[in-house]
Amino acid sequence: MANFAGSPQFKVYETDFGWGKPGRVELATMTRDGRVVIVSGKEEGTVQVSVALNAQHMDAFARMLLS
Repeated sequence: MANFAGSPQFKVYETDFGWGKPGRVELATMTRDGRVVIVSGKEEGTVQVSVALNAQHMDAFARMLLS
């Protein structure tokens, strides 16, 4: 089972709290197997996809992704 969340329209890399734009953005709660988060990417027109998997699922996911 996978849990997908995200909003490519939420410009996370445009957020500036007064010390400049972030160099990297990650969701702090990426601890459950099968969690996928999609946000707008650092560069215009891109998206960032973060995936959390147990070690036993990572090899299968890598094979599927790279095939």
